[in-house]
Amino acid sequence: WLPLEVLQGQLGVSSRPLLDGALSLEWYGQRLTVPAAQQRSLADEVAVDAAPLLDAVGVQRQLRAGVLELEIERFQRSLAHKAAFAAMAASR
Repeated sequence: WLPLEVLQGQLGVSSRPLLDGALSLEWYGQRLTVPAAQQRSLADEVAVDAAPLLDAVGVQRQLRAGVLELEIERFQRSLAHKAAFAAMAASR
């Protein structure tokens, strides 16, 4: 589970709300619809299970020493995000 703000701000995922409360996410040409029932409230944010979208793009993920590491092999770049986001992944 990752906060929508992280997906948008750090990874560049685009999102738009749908009429039924679902979210439509898009990243590198892959789309994912997240129904309202599958969204989690985190105080003033929303978190979603981003694994299906990350998998569709080919992202490898690993939690190492409290850091969530994301690697996109076809783009040869790595991203790391610390703190609460890694803690959420670890508690899953």
